[in-house]
Amino acid sequence: MASEPELLPALTPPRCPHCLARMKTIDVTAGPEGFEHRIFKCSLCGQTQESVIVCDPIRSHAVGWLKSGELKPPS
Repeated sequence: MASEPELLPALTPPRCPHCLARMKTIDVTAGPEGFEHRIFKCSLCGQTQESVIVCDPIRSHAVGWLKSGELKPPS
């Protein structure tokens, strides 16, 4: 039975599939709108992994919508 992928916030690197140590981000490039391509490398065994990760919504194009949209706090 295949294990489910680990759900992590965008800033938390995944665990190495080989030795389970936390991997380090070695490269970040733009992906499809709202996403980034990240390459991670394990400092223990050298394993690399490429992932597409959701960008931080506060630093995305959604900021203009959040500031100028109709969304208001409850009164």
